[in-house]
Amino acid sequence: MNAGVDLLAIVGGGHRIEFADGIVALQDAAGVFPGDGRGGFHLRPRDLRVVQPGPERNESIFEGLGSSGRVWVQGPGSDGVLDSPSVRPRRLFLLMGILLAAGTATVYVLRDRPAPALDFTDGLTGPSSPHLDIPFEAYALTPEGLLRTDSVSGRGNGSDRPLIRTRSAAYLSRDFVFEADITIPSDVQDISFVGFGSGATSPPINEPSGSVFVRIHHVPGNDGVYLAASPSTPSAALQYLYYERLGAYPSGRLMTVRFERAGDHVTVSLPDQEGGSLRVRLSAYPSSVREDAAYLFFGSTAEGVIFSNVRVRPRT
Repeated sequence: MNAGVDLLAIVGGGHRIEFADGIVALQDAAGVFPGDGRGGFHLRPRDLRVVQPGPERNESIFEGLGSSGRVWVQGPGSDGVLDSPSVRPRRLFLLMGILLAAGTATVYVLRDRPAPALDFTDGLTGPSSPHLDIPFEAYALTPEGLLRTDSVSGRGNGSDRPLIRTRSAAYLSRDFVFEADITIPSDVQDISFVGFGSGATSPPINEPSGSVFVRIHHVPGNDGVYLAASPSTPSAALQYLYYERLGAYPSGRLMTVRFERAGDHVTVSLPDQEGGSLRVRLSAYPSSVREDAAYLFFGSTAEGVIFSNVRVRPRT
């Protein structure tokens, strides 16, 4: 990025311009912008001063002070008009304003827009799931639903817990009802999750952080279903802001988990179990669900677990 004038000249009949050394192209490099041979205005960023125009091409040139930038006006009617002390600054500032506005508009257009929090129904039977991000290295869409096909712990409980999340992280922007069905085979030992929040996990335990979620146990001595709220910072140890038993998992059978969000309240229930309902206030756990990471998610630990019939609908 050294100072110095490399090249700003008419090349043949093509009117090409090369940029300063160290920025885009060297003098003999191929990185040049072709012109169209007509009258034009080519700007390179610098403070300007007038240098002798080239009468053989009826052009006026302003040279940058102390580096390689120039403004060059070419074609009929230039005749040093921009050389006028009263006109030149105003036109230059106008042009700079237009370039700045165009650059800002380009950045805005190219910026990723968040996916909207849509309603959808997905049986998870394939051939695709357009509203979900699924780690297919661990799951497969089958006629029965989304099957956990690969786990470090096989069909036993462990800490290999990749989660499926909605593509939208904007579910804190609206009320909704979110339901998912889960089946854990009777010979599988597993802890599964269904939740609302970031769903981010980190080793060694890979529990969802920044979330309100259901923890479904099917391990020796514990078939409990628990509602938990976790802080947004992942931890190497289990940390809960809230933890309460919600019900029990019916071994080997399908169970529905339901989240119903209404303003500050989230009611989590097991519709097939009498009394299986708990409600939490989001404002009581502000670090659990953030506005920029409000996904709906689910996932398991062991092979053989099946999720099916994911539904998101308006709350009525």
